[in-house]
Amino acid sequence: MCGFNSGFFYRHELLQPYRYYWRIEPNVGYFCNLNYDPFKFMEDNNKVYGT
Repeated sequence: MCGFNSGFFYRHELLQPYRYYWRIEPNVGYFCNLNYDPFKFMEDNNKVYGT
């Protein structure tokens, strides 16, 4: 599953119009607010994959 999500998933034809995507597992919650745009951060810092 990890190989699919990190490699093949982003190559899916429906995702081609997008430069980034955020995959969130079911029942995951965040206990704080994000004070920045993670996609903008990735673009500004030449990031292609985040964990």
